[in-house]
Amino acid sequence: MRQRRRLGISWAIVSTLILTSTVAGPAYADSTRSDDLDLPPLTATSSQDIPEEYFVYPDGTPLPPGTPTMTNEEMEAFGTTETGPLTKLEISEPQRAGTAAVVGGCGLSVGSMWIRSSSSSEPYGGVGSKPAITGCWGQVTQTYLQSFVWMHNGWIWFSAAGPFDSFGTWNMVQKSVVYVCKGTGEYPFRVNTYMRISGPQGVYDQINGSTAEYKFKCG
Repeated sequence: MRQRRRLGISWAIVSTLILTSTVAGPAYADSTRSDDLDLPPLTATSSQDIPEEYFVYPDGTPLPPGTPTMTNEEMEAFGTTETGPLTKLEISEPQRAGTAAVVGGCGLSVGSMWIRSSSSSEPYGGVGSKPAITGCWGQVTQTYLQSFVWMHNGWIWFSAAGPFDSFGTWNMVQKSVVYVCKGTGEYPFRVNTYMRISGPQGVYDQINGSTAEYKFKCG
C-alpha cells in the first residue's frame, strides 16, 4: 500500500523529517492527463481516501512511494489564493500578571508563480515562485520557510518538488523554489509555503500559505 499523508498545519515539520529530497519523476507525455487511464471522476475529499490508481503522473506513471498528495478540497482549504501578503504573524511573551505582550512579528508573502529564468538551460524549462518573509520587527530571533511545488494530474494534487527549506533570523526570500519540468505539456501548479517565526523564551507563531493556481506549458 502506498504511503499517504493528510497535510495540515503541522505538515511542514513532519515532512522535514520524512521527505528530505526533491521528488523527481520520469518524463511525462504531452497531455494534461492520460486518456488511457480511463479513471472516473474522483469522489474522495480526503487524501486518506484516494484510491491507489489515482497516485500517478499525468501520463499514468506511478508516483514514488510516500509522495505527498491532496484532494482539490484539501488544496483549497490549505491557504489563501491572494498574491499579496497573507498575514502578519505576532509573537507574544507571557507577563507576570498572566497576560501576554506582543514583542515582535513578521509577514508572509507567497507571491505568484512564473516560468523561472533560472531554469532556461533545462530542456523543458521550469516553474516556481519566491515566497518571502517581510516586515519583521521587534524581538524576532529566528525565521523559517518551507515550500513545495504542487502539480495536478487531472484528479489530485501531488508534490512535484520540495521541500525547499530556508532558515534565517529576520526578513528573507526563498529563491530556490523551482520545479524543473520533466517533459512537455500544460499543467496546473501551485506553491504551498509554511512559515514559522520565533522569539525570546521559545515563543513562536506559524502559518500556511499558498499561491493561486497557475497553468504553465512545459517544453
